[in-house]
Amino acid sequence: TGLRRMIPFHNFDEELEGYSPHLTSLVSGLNYASRPAGLCLQDLVDFVDVQDMARWRERMLHSIDIGHCIDSEGQEIPLDSERGIDILGSLLEASHDSLNCDYYGNLHNSGHVMMARIH
Repeated sequence: TGLRRMIPFHNFDEELEGYSPHLTSLVSGLNYASRPAGLCLQDLVDFVDVQDMARWRERMLHSIDIGHCIDSEGQEIPLDSERGIDILGSLLEASHDSLNCDYYGNLHNSGHVMMARIH
């Protein structure tokens, strides 16, 4: 019983599976919207492009591959065993601890917004 696991996607152009949250807002009493199967992420003209999302992901993956990231001053910061995972987490979340929001973007949070506005 319960919901089955979501199928992860790795390509921002892939069609997404459908989703129905079966949840009601405590504030408004309205149901949260479902997402029909077969939709794809789309550019949000007033917010972020799918191309930006792909670029940010590739920059993070490249940093992991080469073992360092670039801070906002252009300095190479090692992704070592002591701080590397925290640095990557801050880049992915685009938190106030992110070393370079302009370069690595806002992948995680923008992904939530894109998913929420897909329909």
